[in-house]
Amino acid sequence: MPQPSLMRATLGLALCCTLLACRPSPQYEFDLIVAGGKIVDGSGSLWFPGDLAIRGDEVVYVGEMTEREQKARRVIDAGGLWVTPGFIDIHSRSDPDNLLGPDSVGKVRQGVTTEVLGGGRPTGFLQAVARPEPGPRNVSANRPTWEQTLRRLRQGEITVNLAVYLQAEEVLRSVLGHDKREPTQPELAAMKQRVGQAMLEGALGLADSQRLSSSGNLSGEQLAELAREIKSHGGVYSVGIDSRAGIGNSVKEAIEFAEQAEIALDILGLRLIGLRSRGQMQEVFASIEKGRESGLPLTASLAPYRSARANLEDFLPPWATEGGREKLMERLSRSNLRSRILRELGRKRPGRFNAFLAAGGWEGVVLLQANSPKYQALAGKSIQAIATELGQTSGETLFDLLREIDGPVAVLYSLISEEDLRHALQAPWVSIGSGGATAGSDPSGEEVLRPHGYGAFARVLGKYVREEGVLDLEEAIHKMTGMNAAKLGLRNRGLLQVGMKADITIFDAERVAGPATFPEPRRFAEGIEYVIVNGTLVIDGEQLLDARPGKILDGPGKPNP
Repeated sequence: MPQPSLMRATLGLALCCTLLACRPSPQYEFDLIVAGGKIVDGSGSLWFPGDLAIRGDEVVYVGEMTEREQKARRVIDAGGLWVTPGFIDIHSRSDPDNLLGPDSVGKVRQGVTTEVLGGGRPTGFLQAVARPEPGPRNVSANRPTWEQTLRRLRQGEITVNLAVYLQAEEVLRSVLGHDKREPTQPELAAMKQRVGQAMLEGALGLADSQRLSSSGNLSGEQLAELAREIKSHGGVYSVGIDSRAGIGNSVKEAIEFAEQAEIALDILGLRLIGLRSRGQMQEVFASIEKGRESGLPLTASLAPYRSARANLEDFLPPWATEGGREKLMERLSRSNLRSRILRELGRKRPGRFNAFLAAGGWEGVVLLQANSPKYQALAGKSIQAIATELGQTSGETLFDLLREIDGPVAVLYSLISEEDLRHALQAPWVSIGSGGATAGSDPSGEEVLRPHGYGAFARVLGKYVREEGVLDLEEAIHKMTGMNAAKLGLRNRGLLQVGMKADITIFDAERVAGPATFPEPRRFAEGIEYVIVNGTLVIDGEQLLDARPGKILDGPGKPNP
């Protein structure tokens, strides 16, 4: 039989354990504190040392906290690190399907917390209708709503936030199908109704990558009517400049359209393409600044790369590649057709972009990849340099590459000068977007060969801020965050202030870099220590977490709930 003293001790221990188990868990005032960082709030103002606190998905404190006040479920020591709003990729080319993949992390690893879709490629927002009945149509009964279109993304749980443009081409095709003609007045009324409904459901605005008024599908006034519908809901009109028509003319046309429609205009991916454009930067910028001085809200975005990837076949006259590779090989076997190809390389092609002219000849075209031992050893050199090394003419090297290599021949060519790129980055009305798609370890699709989706934002911070001093850090952050949020009318995003959503990027300014290149595009950004999306850590100590806190963000036209 146990001794009474032993029994009392046992009962006492059991009572203590029971009392401890019944004690409430510690109540924390904050969920997360970022302490001791160098805060850049995204407004363009100078940085300041301080702390910030997060409760739920909101920033609830920005300032300096005593050690006793720093009580949270998690405290991140940000000493020596820069704390900024999460980057907003205003020019994303991501495919919505890829965003659900577990490896779709190229953007978030470089500090992006919001991707803006619809400015670079179709999102499937509207379904094309082959043969619509004449007259205005019941919009809600004949097309998927915003919620229906993005339901898969909501259900799939995404890492970063998404916001979506309505594409002008999709609006047109949803009423006309594949008919190549101007709409009738009833059809235009149906388009306006669809645009208005899309804005009420959360679209940011209207993105037009093909200038439909120039292609004959819509008159300038008809497109302006759609743009005015966007404006009535607080949206922005975004346009990709068509380099084939000449950069100066395209910018001028876009500005004239904005004046006609009296709407805010954002030029997506402003690029001065080719040698014919070099030296004309001042003229183009003068046109935009003149429009801004007159009161027009004109802005642009830019990716921090001066080169583009293409296939060598893209440099040939269009007739040479008709019918595919077999037909091309037949043509290359005939000396008269080879001579014709060489004669036509440097000729202007009405209505078509001439990559050979843009590159300034074979000195500006670099071999990237070639599944041939002979030529793969020469990768990284220009076509002209390869020809010189082999003792050939550039034409002979061109034809040998096309004949010997089974499949596309990947090349890199220069779009703009480094001087022009730096000048554009410094313009106060130019913000930063990647112009690329998100990607992971081994994604599919042509975008994997572009470094933009892996390192654009980190490249700006490493190369153009730290190394070259083209931009101040505060200015660069503003162009990636607050400026993009303001353009798009995104609520509660882009700034580190009390009441804003807790999208935050924390990085080491001495190490941040975007090492991805065209030859090696699958290299993740470096120096991005922490990334927080809606108050949840998704990058923790440079390690990717299995977290999907991203949300679908609504544009300015959607009523507050």
